[in-house]
Amino acid sequence: RLLGQTIAGRYRVVEATASGAFGTVFRAEQYFCKQFVRPVAVKVSRQIGLTEETAPYLFSDAVMLARLLASSDHDEGRLHLVQIFDLGLLPEYEDRAYLAMEFVEGVPLLTHL
Repeated sequence: RLLGQTIAGRYRVVEATASGAFGTVFRAEQYFCKQFVRPVAVKVSRQIGLTEETAPYLFSDAVMLARLLASSDHDEGRLHLVQIFDLGLLPEYEDRAYLAMEFVEGVPLLTHL
């Protein structure tokens, strides 16, 4: 039901690309003042009813990764890890959480393992 919708006021969902235990990853387009900015991947949680107190636990790995990559000590890591642009809650979608990140063409990492 997210296809074609704009979530968080700036990500227009184009297609579902993967789904797993955590949630679904969508290819989306980021907009600012109705202007296209860039393609992004948006992961939306399956879990509903999240709050500002509970969502950080669900996204603890992503928050830690974003903090590490923001540090100038990890310039080499930026070459091999997907950049995280934004995180938030979606009260209009049953209080699910989302994570917006760099969109990378290709196949999921698990297919290589």
